[in-house]
Amino acid sequence: MPVNTITFTLKNQCSSEVIWPAIQGSLEVNGNTINDPIPAGLALNPFKSFTTAPFPVPWSGRIWARQHCKGDGTNCRVGDCGASSCWGKSTKAVTLFEVTAEPEKLWYNLSLVDGYTTGISVVPDKKGCKTLTCDVPPFLGGHDPSNTLCPATNLKLSNPEQPFKSLDQVDGCLSDCSLYGTDEYCCQNAWNDPNKCPASSAWFKEACPDAYSYPYDDTAVNTCELTDITVVFSCKKK
Repeated sequence: MPVNTITFTLKNQCSSEVIWPAIQGSLEVNGNTINDPIPAGLALNPFKSFTTAPFPVPWSGRIWARQHCKGDGTNCRVGDCGASSCWGKSTKAVTLFEVTAEPEKLWYNLSLVDGYTTGISVVPDKKGCKTLTCDVPPFLGGHDPSNTLCPATNLKLSNPEQPFKSLDQVDGCLSDCSLYGTDEYCCQNAWNDPNKCPASSAWFKEACPDAYSYPYDDTAVNTCELTDITVVFSCKKK
């Protein structure tokens, strides 16, 4: 019998930070409405986890961590979607786990195309499926010109209007597409071509080889038999 459901276990591996996990994806499967598998505003304290109920496939979507939110998961500094539930909504400039699930088959990847905010590890239950690991973003470089993993221009600051003085102000690293928004860096229109689209966020690939870091980075998409998945979030060290 084919497997026709998928379950996600979401873990907060941050030692001192609460996160608000979010899922956004297909709202219907075979004409049936799917509700958000995460309770609206669910907060995960350090080292806590939550497992969704099984939901049907085919389904595709993305998972991320919201950070520095109000208690109900709104007004987040990182990963905000405008509501306590991100079902049917979107966000920008965060580390993403992306998945497409079909009966008996799975496509999955980590994406830094828009930005790099948390570390994520993706652990499929089925043996033989590749575990993906993306470490906590190495933000060193904001005050050290010799370390260019995240150029100072691309630092996502908690308050962009304040001058940069400390790594405590850093929430993430923006991709060149998120920073500049041009066709060249976002690989749109005349630049929507693998021969023209620049691998502009090269420092992302250096820091996180398992991740999809620009639109034509085809090496980062993985396939597997359909299986349940554990997604582990990690945060920068204080």
